[in-house]
Amino acid sequence: MVHESQVLALDFSKEMIGDKLMLASGDQSGVIKVWKVTNGKCLRSIEFGLADGKGAVTVIRFMQNDTKIITVSADIYIRIVGLKSGSVIAKFESTHDKGFIQSLHFSKSHMLTCDYSGII
Repeated sequence: MVHESQVLALDFSKEMIGDKLMLASGDQSGVIKVWKVTNGKCLRSIEFGLADGKGAVTVIRFMQNDTKIITVSADIYIRIVGLKSGSVIAKFESTHDKGFIQSLHFSKSHMLTCDYSGII
């Protein structure tokens, strides 16, 4: 399992289906990869195409039966990405303007983020 730049974010899939436990990783250059843990095979590679370090993926989480991932990038956008299509399903602009989002947690109806400045 290799990225070409520094890995900043990791998350395991919520469920193991057969031998299919997945790992999602996001790197400094904005590349997201989804791996099959048992053999290290890259199942999907997604790039947002953002330059100047603004694409750095700072948070990544599996969601909804492991069919989607939610990411946070240094460009202050939160993106929901479909794993089958590899495309962005939804994109939200963060209200954090003083620092990178450090953590993200969500439920069916709420999303919480925090940044390095202490803002939740």
